[in-house]
Amino acid sequence: MKFPYTGLPFGGTIEQEKKGAGKKGDMGLLRRFFNKGDKTEQITQIGRLVGERINELALSIYQKHRATLLAKPASHIVDAVWGTGRLSPEQKVIHNQVLPVIREIHEALDLTDLTPAQEYALAYLVRDLIISKVSCRVQAGKSMERDTWQSPENDPAQLSSMEPLGNA
Repeated sequence: MKFPYTGLPFGGTIEQEKKGAGKKGDMGLLRRFFNKGDKTEQITQIGRLVGERINELALSIYQKHRATLLAKPASHIVDAVWGTGRLSPEQKVIHNQVLPVIREIHEALDLTDLTPAQEYALAYLVRDLIISKVSCRVQAGKSMERDTWQSPENDPAQLSSMEPLGNA
């Protein structure tokens, strides 16, 4: 049985890739992406918008719930983002912030006819990224609090300008 292999630029199957099908036209594919104006901007636009939206949400969650997030274990944010377990009122607020962002990202990607498994996978990836971003900010906040909280250069407001090393 042949399964579609969407990783191929020409939309072929794994068997076609093994036979070298589509290799001849690869340069034409690259030219289409890079020779017509600033296609790189068009290619990266949705990814950047999605990333910015997730960063905004993570910062908003951290700023509004900083005291609780710093005092609670990491599972607190996991339950809040997923909406699992017995949620506190604060976790419900966080969960209600996350749901519209997941819908926005789904709409921004303009994906149609997804199976329930594909929709779950997309939501899983987005939730996982949100949890990672919030957890990173929480750990940075704990570290700053532990080290030199009184120092002006470690103001919590500076967390909004933090960037991870590199972007995926």
